[in-house]
Parts: sequence; C-alpha cells; structure tokens
Amino acid sequence: MHRKVMIISPLGRSMYVVPRFYSPISPYKFNEIKANEKEVEHTYYRNYGKWYFDDHLDSQPNKSWVYLVHDSSGTNNELRKMNSKKYGTYTLYWK
Repeated sequence: MHRKVMIISPLGRSMYVVPRFYSPISPYKFNEIKANEKEVEHTYYRNYGKWYFDDHLDSQPNKSWVYLVHDSSGTNNELRKMNSKKYGTYTLYWK
C-alpha cells in the first residue's frame, strides 16, 4: 500500500528535496512531472508524487495518510491519537 506522506516541518515546502534524494529520479523526469508548476527563482513545491509538505497541519489529519512531524511544529489532539514512532527530531504518525 502506497500511502500519501505529509511532512510537517519548519522548512515547509522546501522539504521537497527529501523525497528527491530518498527515491532519486532523473532531473528530466522530475521536470516532466512538475512542468505545470509556475516557475520562480526559488520554486518550492507543495507536493511531489505521494509526498506533501507544509509548515503546519491546518486541518484534521486524514487517517489513510502518514504524517512525519518535526518536534518544533507541534501536534494536534487527533495526531496524538494515532500510532507514533520517534525518529530523532521527527515523529511518524499513522493509523
């Protein structure tokens, strides 16, 4: 099962580099996938494949997703009710 993964970090949308290195693909393929994004000098992507990025959780968590939350980002009560495992300064939440 390939769940969507939300990475919540103070680095927010600049975290798109994590999956780029975690599961590398050619820059040509990446550009093909993200070609419709508006180009700016420093482009930050809100999502890439199954990965989504933000600096906070602005709604109720989707129980079919996995959440990787940086300690400084805090958590809400709904996340705390999910299964969790600590990885350094991040905590992984899932149902």
